[in-house]
Amino acid sequence: MLSRDLEAVVDTLIPGRSFHLVAHDWGSIQSWESVTNGPLTSRILSFTSISGPSLDHVGFWLRDQIRDIRGGGTLRVLRQLASSWYVFLFQIPVVPEAMWQSGLDRLWPGILKKHEGVTDARFSPLQKADGRFGVKLYRANFLGHLINPAKRYAHCPVQVLLPSNDNYVGPQLFDQLVQWTGKLTRVELDAPHWAPLTAPDQVVKAIRNFVTQPPNPASGT
Repeated sequence: MLSRDLEAVVDTLIPGRSFHLVAHDWGSIQSWESVTNGPLTSRILSFTSISGPSLDHVGFWLRDQIRDIRGGGTLRVLRQLASSWYVFLFQIPVVPEAMWQSGLDRLWPGILKKHEGVTDARFSPLQKADGRFGVKLYRANFLGHLINPAKRYAHCPVQVLLPSNDNYVGPQLFDQLVQWTGKLTRVELDAPHWAPLTAPDQVVKAIRNFVTQPPNPASGT
């Protein structure tokens, strides 16, 4: 459903045209659907993902790590689960919405300023509804894809931007991404999770370098 939203937007703004896709967090998570499947695959020239892995790719990563006990896979899984604690909280009915609406929504801008470096964070009247409905994205998508992942192969060049101080999405989630993308570009950013807001110059530079790369004759891209 989210991929059809993207299709509707690009068909309205740039009908029939190809485009470079850049996405962050949930925008990136949902964009993997369009990058790997559906009517937009022939139009997406490249995909830059920031702190938003494919849930299916994460599902396969979890399987591999659980099997790799001697190689430290269990520790890597536990470390990521500790970072993603909120995902499991969001699966509980009613409780997250109640916490958000009881005042956490108004505290959120202060949390972003203090812990994430988002200096211009401010409260929005829409914030309460955004959180109340946004939590449903986690319930509708996470567990199904993690437990029963589908094989998803990218149809365009892919770049991942990895904020070095991301408190939620660890770089280990992208360690096996090359098997789903072929040639992969990885760029580390000196930034927290909200890199598009806190380090826009780094983000823009990485995207510009990626999308202006000359075609690779060997791969046809």
